[in-house]
Order: sequence, then structure tokens, then C-alpha cells
Amino acid sequence: KNVTVLPTGPYLISSATFPTYFLKDPAIIEDAQCKLDAAIFIQYYAPTFSISRRYVGTEPLCPVTDAYNHILAETLPKQGIALRAIDRLEHEGTPVSATEVRRLLREGNFEAIRAFVPQSTFDYLKDKF
Repeated sequence: KNVTVLPTGPYLISSATFPTYFLKDPAIIEDAQCKLDAAIFIQYYAPTFSISRRYVGTEPLCPVTDAYNHILAETLPKQGIALRAIDRLEHEGTPVSATEVRRLLREGNFEAIRAFVPQSTFDYLKDKF
């Protein structure tokens, strides 16, 4: 009852404020862009929604998201916002991720996909692809 889930659309992490997230090229990750997005969260989202704690998933696959998590860990506590990193779910040593599911989908490996998604998602993917 004390959690509100809101759609973020193009605002919470957007290509306008965080372009390297979408480019996925580790060579262009810039500390300043991570800090900009964290500052927007601190200045606008946290006070508007009375956010005192933020949860992120650990990121073993994407260097951009991992860098962003580190910036959040550095900046949020200084502003009185706790950060909790939740370990990424794994299946047989492989991190569960949309990237992995898309890769398996391209291969048509539905049996492997079954281990990474809920039944409803599996049914949808099987039906649509």
C-alpha cells in the first residue's frame, strides 16, 4: 500500500537526457550524462512523489546501466535518498534480461525463453512470433 508504480514514458530515462543508454557503446558513456539524469530525479521526481528510497537492479550486462547505478549510489544518499540494489535474477548462471530474451527469440529458441519469462509472456511471444 505504500508503493506507487507510475509509467515513465519518455521522461525518467529518455534519449533526450540519457542518450548513451540507448546507444550501448561503452566508449561513449559519459559521467556527466549519468549525473544529469540523477540530478533530474533528485530535483523533480523525488520531492514530487516523496521518494526517500530507490531500488535498482544490479547490471552485469550493460555498462551504461552499471555506470548509472554507480552514480546513483554516489549521489542519492547525499540527498537523503536511500538506494538499494537488488541482485539480478539468473537462470543457470545467465542473467535474466530482455536482451537475452530477444536474442533467443531471434534464434527461435522458445524452450530456452520459457526459463526467462513468466508463463503469460511466454504464451504471448509464442503466439506473436
